[in-house]
Amino acid sequence: MIGWIVEIMLPHYASGIESTGLLVVERFEVGEALHFKLNMPVVCPPMAERKEFVVIPSVVSLSLSTTLFSMFNEVYQQLQFIVNVQHDCQASGCDVSGITCQLQEQQESNKIICTVTHWDDTNFIINIHAIHNETLLCRFLPWYLVLP
Repeated sequence: MIGWIVEIMLPHYASGIESTGLLVVERFEVGEALHFKLNMPVVCPPMAERKEFVVIPSVVSLSLSTTLFSMFNEVYQQLQFIVNVQHDCQASGCDVSGITCQLQEQQESNKIICTVTHWDDTNFIINIHAIHNETLLCRFLPWYLVLP
């Protein structure tokens, strides 16, 4: 399964009590063909009327200092690897129609810059040029999507 982490829910911490945290993942599917222009694999939500979510439970430890570590340690055991994806603005019809003030040292400046307005959050391209997980991607994706 390939997916997008939507939410990480930690229970209210109460000293001395173990409880369950949840990781909510929206399920995506890898397309059967490469992107028409970039020749890279694409991902999008399943062709269904509703979004599909997977909830991964995890026991949260007793100590607040190790809560996140314990939760993610358990979740990471279920994950195979993390993949980098980029929004496919061309397929989504996004345009440079927004404007905003440029930030300089976390303060708005007088300089106005153009921004991209994204029209959806469903079309993505898998960055197969990310060298850190090339071997894993080649094992996970069908061979015809990773040919040089």
